Amino acid sequence: MTKTRVLAALIMAPLAIAAILLLPTQWLAAAAAAVLLIGLWEWLKLSGIEDTLARTVLLVLNLLLMVLLVWADGSTLVLFQITTLAGVAWWLAALVWLRFFNFGAQPTAPARIVKMLAGTLAIVPAWAALVLIHAGGDPPGQQGHLWLLAALALVWAADSGAYFAGRQFGKHKLA
Repeated sequence: MTKTRVLAALIMAPLAIAAILLLPTQWLAAAAAAVLLIGLWEWLKLSGIEDTLARTVLLVLNLLLMVLLVWADGSTLVLFQITTLAGVAWWLAALVWLRFFNFGAQPTAPARIVKMLAGTLAIVPAWAALVLIHAGGDPPGQQGHLWLLAALALVWAADSGAYFAGRQFGKHKLA
């Protein structure tokens, strides 16, 4: 697992860094949407949505939501700010949801719907925040690509540290 993880990082990290530093925000938004929608596909599978057509429809709806955000916002990025704040509100609400873990564990239709909506509320605001940071704030282009790279480097370091700490000190094998 470690060898696979390191090999994947050696391939993906330079691509991600090059995209962040070299692509204009519009192209980065498209590339990030593609990557995050792949993640949403997996999220929907984990949510218990087995039907490929249903997952495809939900994926297309999320893509349309992203396209609508770009189209409706123009170049002001106000809708991206609002979407990012909605994502923050969602994560705060998710803390309350953790109190009712049994609800999410049940294979019922309402539980699947909530998990499906949770995917949209996690993925679309994350994408909006990524675009917003890369765009660079006010005025646009003020080192946003460097801020985004710093934020992602922090996430990558925390993820790697958690993986190796869990591997060294964890009691139960997760992967």
